[in-house]
Amino acid sequence: MTAFIDTNGNGERDPNEAQAQAVIDWEGPPAPVIGVSAGVRPVGKGVVKVKFPSGASPAKAKRLGLTGAASGFVKLTEATQIPMGSTLDTSKGTVNLLSAGSKNSLQGKFQSGNFNGGQFRVTQPKKNPLTQLSMSGGGIKKCKSRVPRGGSAARKRSRHLFSSVKGHFRTRGRNSSATVRGTKWTMTDTCKGTLTAVKQGSVVVHDFTLKKNKTVKAGHKYFARAPKLRRVRH
Repeated sequence: MTAFIDTNGNGERDPNEAQAQAVIDWEGPPAPVIGVSAGVRPVGKGVVKVKFPSGASPAKAKRLGLTGAASGFVKLTEATQIPMGSTLDTSKGTVNLLSAGSKNSLQGKFQSGNFNGGQFRVTQPKKNPLTQLSMSGGGIKKCKSRVPRGGSAARKRSRHLFSSVKGHFRTRGRNSSATVRGTKWTMTDTCKGTLTAVKQGSVVVHDFTLKKNKTVKAGHKYFARAPKLRRVRH
């Protein structure tokens, strides 16, 4: 690293401006690569678990200090690198996630967020820093089944995720997605629909059924209703 005193504020070092050099040794996992990897670390006293995407090798999981993550969930105990497509379980803890903020790795731009309250799969394209967290679990897949008249176990199926980010992130539920560049919000999935509640900043919600966008500001909510389920008469 080279630093100089820019006395005239022109953004360049002139011959009369003093400078100094220093060598910095970085500790911890490698920097995330756009569309390839992300950095994660547990926050606080809770428990965070991680599982690698299908096809990941046991050797890679072991090399990253997550032995067993190629076949199932394992506890995340320290900062490490994970491949895109991995699933994180934050139902009992909080994870800090760091992803690349530019397709140009030489720019050294990164974005981060804290997430808790549920399971999600993290993905990112190789040409766009938008990082997507797709919620999973909660028995929501069974909402597609027919619902008997007079009662429904579907009411008990739910999942949610709280997010606090700085950067370009999107959470995706069953009936809508929420895209931000830095804010705090919660997304909750049930068989009836997807609720987005904004605590700070603003979120652009895309309703999958209505095929429209809605900007939701702090203190407000948006509910994207699920398509009506077919009922079976008895």
